[in-house]
Amino acid sequence: GLADPAAGSVLSVAEALKTMEECRTDLFDPYFEKLGNCKTVEIPGDHVIYFHKPDECCNIVSEFVNGLDN
Repeated sequence: GLADPAAGSVLSVAEALKTMEECRTDLFDPYFEKLGNCKTVEIPGDHVIYFHKPDECCNIVSEFVNGLDN
């Protein structure tokens, strides 16, 4: 599981996923909404997903940029 330094314990996978979801909805989504012209797209993988799924990442970025013209 993931370590939670604040609690001094190890999180289960379910707890870690819940924590990440709460972080996204409570922190990131409001921030991106204030920035404007942002879109959150979840792509499962590691932190360098663009190396492992370059075509998928390219399509997402291309669709977003092309949508700015509309």
